[in-house]
Amino acid sequence: MPKVSVIMAAYNEENNISKAIESILNQSFKDFEFIIINDGSTDGTEEIVKKYQYNENRILLIAKENTGLADSLNLGIKNSRSDFIARIDADDIADEKRLEIQVNYLESNPEIALVGSWCYLINLSNNIKKECKPPTKDKDIRKYMQKDNPFIHSSVMFSKYAIEKVGYYNLIKVMEDYDLWIRIAKNYKVANIPLFLILRYENRNLYTRPCHQGLNRYDIYSFRLKIQLQAVKYFGVYPETFWYLSRTIISMVACRLGLRR
Repeated sequence: MPKVSVIMAAYNEENNISKAIESILNQSFKDFEFIIINDGSTDGTEEIVKKYQYNENRILLIAKENTGLADSLNLGIKNSRSDFIARIDADDIADEKRLEIQVNYLESNPEIALVGSWCYLINLSNNIKKECKPPTKDKDIRKYMQKDNPFIHSSVMFSKYAIEKVGYYNLIKVMEDYDLWIRIAKNYKVANIPLFLILRYENRNLYTRPCHQGLNRYDIYSFRLKIQLQAVKYFGVYPETFWYLSRTIISMVACRLGLRR
């Protein structure tokens, strides 16, 4: 049984997926399986994965009709055989020690059920454009959850037991990860490692973006407000809580008035 199951969902990623796959196959930590879900791609994504699979028995390819990111990730998790689940998006790149560092962290801190990391946002020339540094400690993450998503989706590793207990990703059109992290944090401790273990490109695939799923900006802010209120319900009120909620409500009003598109 592998110690880690790496889960990737891909939709029309022929231009990016090779770098993402190679960043996992080249990890210093070798005891993993790599589950790649082809979510109904219409380009050459599946053929590229099959070429890697031919020489790599750790890759399991699951091909299905397009049903969205959350459903694809749930399918990958349910087919996994490991205690730890690691996420990677098909247009991101993992540092070569990412799995090693996170496995060691979770084994050394068994009270932590979900761990992420910091990341670099880079351009096509691989130049760093921005450092993304979400909070690292459990208490700070819980507070931040009332403002925004405190985890970079591609950076997380979590306990399979924990996700089975809280009920997997909800099949919502946007912020499915943000929603899941709050449910995990309600029951378990969480953390971010203050290391840059993920590279994300500026030209990210629009697969998961709301504008490609029939949502307008008002819908997006409505989803955000619901998740923020869920965080308030679970973690209580902080001095900043009303400011965080007010910003979202103001954005919703601005959308309704046509001041924000």
